[in-house]
Amino acid sequence: TNLALCHLKRGDLPTARAANAGAADAARQASPITALLVEGVEARLLMASGNPAAAVRRLESMSPRARAMEDRTLAWEILYLKGLAMSALGRHREAGACFEGALAGLAELERECRDLYVTLHFLESAGDVVEGALASLLTRLESGEAPDPLLGRAFEIMESHRARVLDRRIDALAPAVQPAGRPTLTEVRHWIGSRNGSALMVFDGEHHVYRLAFDGRGATLIRNPAPRMRELVGRVEESLLAGAKREQAAATAELASCLRLTAGQGNGELFILPSGCLCRIPLEILPVTGGPPAEPLGIQRAVVYLPSWQFLRRTEASGSPSNSGGSYLGIHGFAGGPAGRRLPWAEQEVTYGAQAIAWNRTLIQPAALLGGSRRHGGTPGPEWTIVHLATHVEVNEEDPWRSRILLEANPSSEGGLTVQDLAEGVWRSNLVVLSGCATGRGRVFRGEGPISLARSCLASGSRAVLTTLWPVADRAAGEFMRHFYDALPRCGGQAALALREARRRMWENPAFRDATHWAGYVLYGLPAPILAPETPGVTDSAFVPTWLAIVLLWLLGAGRAVRGPSRP
Repeated sequence: TNLALCHLKRGDLPTARAANAGAADAARQASPITALLVEGVEARLLMASGNPAAAVRRLESMSPRARAMEDRTLAWEILYLKGLAMSALGRHREAGACFEGALAGLAELERECRDLYVTLHFLESAGDVVEGALASLLTRLESGEAPDPLLGRAFEIMESHRARVLDRRIDALAPAVQPAGRPTLTEVRHWIGSRNGSALMVFDGEHHVYRLAFDGRGATLIRNPAPRMRELVGRVEESLLAGAKREQAAATAELASCLRLTAGQGNGELFILPSGCLCRIPLEILPVTGGPPAEPLGIQRAVVYLPSWQFLRRTEASGSPSNSGGSYLGIHGFAGGPAGRRLPWAEQEVTYGAQAIAWNRTLIQPAALLGGSRRHGGTPGPEWTIVHLATHVEVNEEDPWRSRILLEANPSSEGGLTVQDLAEGVWRSNLVVLSGCATGRGRVFRGEGPISLARSCLASGSRAVLTTLWPVADRAAGEFMRHFYDALPRCGGQAALALREARRRMWENPAFRDATHWAGYVLYGLPAPILAPETPGVTDSAFVPTWLAIVLLWLLGAGRAVRGPSRP
């Protein structure tokens, strides 16, 4: 049957039929379950041949036998295939009921198997069902049915498929404060409206990419062909890193048009829940309609990325650290070592954060000092208001569990802080700043998003992480963070607003106007406001630079090319 499915996926129906016929012969000597698997492939072949009515009859004859065998895996697959066949017949209400039954069956199986890899497999399988359900809902919307119930159901289906592994991890940290159920579109729209903001949810299916946009006034659901969207994202990414301005402008304009990206009526945050290919680029670089024509989205709006709405509810309910102006931990890379590994601006970068606010406690130290304990920066407790790391990292997108933060200029193959170390709670912070190369990149799992260093910080109980989606230059990173921390007190301690101001300041400076210097920094999660007097103060520090050294370092670097060492 697997061979028949492979040929079917390639569109080779004669070979698929021959392979399934061979499987049917073997199934006569095998178990009844094997016979049902063969019939399931036959139903797929009937749909591919343009005979969905016959496929429905075949699937309906299979359902009682699957229930009698108590094989729930087969039961949900039968429901899924029946939903596809019903959709092909134009019976979208019945198709929707089939898809929702399949999702409920999958969720029950996933709850019983509490293993990470089982859940990731669940999300992969459920993605096909989610796509079928969204397709039926959109068709019903386009036919003129009342939109509110359908949009509400689209929201719930998309939300149920997001960040299940991450949510489970956060549940384990604070099991007593789990919010009941998942949020609804009505609840989220009310909350968004109270902030004068808007939101963009994305589901990246095999055939289409679905976009649900909403604010306090209304919601819309659209879709675009998935191959086209992936091509556009690839063009944006390649042209940006290659410095191909004309190609970048064309690709970003087309992608913004597909997403129907507008400046919006409100001036609050834009919350983005990306999926699939859209996890690879910051939408802040895209042009928008309805705003100043020269300014991209990230200059006009404060943008916050979320793994899921449930993540936001859980972090708010769990009592994650939110003490304003409490403590600051700065960890910097290496001034010495091989020429290609030196980061002369890293120490100054973390010092900007120490001086921005009158912290109750401040600790600045070299990354190498973490090598001994690998816990909490050598401090007695893990909770900090801000943890800021400016150092080299190694990112492995194929095997993300091998990604690590480097603690030494000449690291061993086993050294550094890995994805697993961070997830186990090296720090638990209101905001973690990972100012290294591509710290938000990793292998993207359907529904779960990228498994990355940044995501591990969220899994350990931190409320938010400021991460990067591509390589950052040492000098430009220092300048960006100087603007960020300078803006933080003036923006009422709101990290998303301070991040927008930092992007604007970089964009307005000809030396740093290129998007590679400012667009790669994205904020995942919503940290509590960091409110404190603007008077700088460092009360407990492993290293306190003098003001003269700071000024000299600035003067020496100001006239140089902005592309210094990067932090790969």
